[in-house]
Amino acid sequence: MSKARDLADLSQSLSNGSFSSLSFSGWTVSQDGSGNLTFTNGGSVKAKLSSDGALSAADDIAAFESL
Repeated sequence: MSKARDLADLSQSLSNGSFSSLSFSGWTVSQDGSGNLTFTNGGSVKAKLSSDGALSAADDIAAFESL
């Protein structure tokens, strides 16, 4: 799908006030049935942000890294 079509679809979803997922070059952010946000890459869940604010990661979380 073209980037223009992706942006048009995103714009339409935002104007409707809801969407089920966002996808970016291999990454997908979606909401599961419990209201948690899941961050998936390559078909594997890499992180989850629960509806109460807890962040879980599939691997280590590095602090104070240079970005």
